[in-house]
Amino acid sequence: MRISNALSMGLVLLAACGGADPLAVNESEGRSITLSVGQELHRTLGTVGPGHFVSPPAISSGSLKFLAMLPPDVMVPAGERQIFSFRAVKAGTVRITYTHTESNRIVEDVITVR
Repeated sequence: MRISNALSMGLVLLAACGGADPLAVNESEGRSITLSVGQELHRTLGTVGPGHFVSPPAISSGSLKFLAMLPPDVMVPAGERQIFSFRAVKAGTVRITYTHTESNRIVEDVITVR
């Protein structure tokens, strides 16, 4: 099977531009996560009852950039689901601190960017 030069070049460019899906993390506890430079992270946190996590969260270094708060993929009657979107921009270690507005609950992720 032959692949045309244009198709081959398109696949190479797609791979070089970070065409991979973002890493999705859907847990309520803090995590240690490893990302590659250019990779995106979609971090979902849920709450039960009133309140929400502050957006944007506190980010300890410039190795990770907050992109946006994404709309939830599923609505849950018990409480809000929030999806935080980030991009790894340079090598380093980052601590992300999410603080809840009502319970003062804190969730911390440690991100290693390579």
